[in-house]
Amino acid sequence: WYWNRINCVNPCGEEGLPPWGVCNLGSINLSALVKGNDVDKKGTFDFNELKKVVHAGVRFQDNIIDMDQYFFEGIRKTQLEGERRIGLGTLGLGDTLIKLHMRYGSKESLTFIDKVYKTIRDEAYKTSTEVSKEKGSFLKYDKEKYLKGKFIQALPNDIQKNIAERGIRNSLLL
Repeated sequence: WYWNRINCVNPCGEEGLPPWGVCNLGSINLSALVKGNDVDKKGTFDFNELKKVVHAGVRFQDNIIDMDQYFFEGIRKTQLEGERRIGLGTLGLGDTLIKLHMRYGSKESLTFIDKVYKTIRDEAYKTSTEVSKEKGSFLKYDKEKYLKGKFIQALPNDIQKNIAERGIRNSLLL
């Protein structure tokens, strides 16, 4: 928010992009993380595997930033030399709930969904701080300004502390 003004209609809707912004998106198939279900038996969701998939996804998408050809100078400056923006998302939530025998919109499903997306958020930000320690933060990173962001301030304290100590590799992750 402090390094780039977003002026867009963004008809695709996944993420608001600045001029020359890149839509580097990846999806986690939540349904593939349900173990041991069949029509008559409720499955279980593998949160440990979800954490591993998030770690791999963040690292993979960050590596793509380095491997891209960048045919346009504006894109190279915005993505490679600026934000290192990624968008790690999900698919298969409906199928996941069916496999877990949870009714969409029920209290049980809402609690589960909240846990899934908090896990993804937290693991993605933890991973980006780990990669930042190894490779450095995105070039437009300003610790004081970044930590004042409303989304960042809503993260758990340990993640905010990691960002303050290590920096963060990707300006946006989800």
